[in-house]
Amino acid sequence: MSVYQYLQKKKQELQKQIHYTEELRNYWMIKVAMYKSLGTMKVME
Repeated sequence: MSVYQYLQKKKQELQKQIHYTEELRNYWMIKVAMYKSLGTMKVME
């Protein structure tokens, strides 16, 4: 395997990891937003 191929492979792996963390963060942001809106609804009642 050449250095170039190795770097390409590493780059792909990194992009997958970055994509995964983005997904996870979006998931948690949605969770938090839902939780907050539920909280404000309860307060308003």
